[in-house]
Amino acid sequence: MRVREPVLNRGRNRFNGLFHSFKCKKSLPWESQPERDFLKLLELDPEVICFEVQPERLDYRDGMKNRYYIPDVLVEYRAGSVYYEVKMDDRAAEPDIVRKHRLVKMT
Repeated sequence: MRVREPVLNRGRNRFNGLFHSFKCKKSLPWESQPERDFLKLLELDPEVICFEVQPERLDYRDGMKNRYYIPDVLVEYRAGSVYYEVKMDDRAAEPDIVRKHRLVKMT
């Protein structure tokens, strides 16, 4: 179950939509082309049982502030589950994103 509703149709230069997963037996929203492509890859991966978009809220502390983070995708593999954040390479290296991921891992 998603914890945040996806943003659809947010602008002329933004792409978003729904991806129907036969594995998960439902349609899942995507908010970027890389997210859409990732869902397609998961659908084809024989090790993947199912996956969920924006699956849960993870709370963490940033200094004196309580913050939260919602991962893009939770993938259930035969061997266990993994959270993924789907970003273009240039965005993934941004200092704010790197810091957030480091703080979430420490929690």
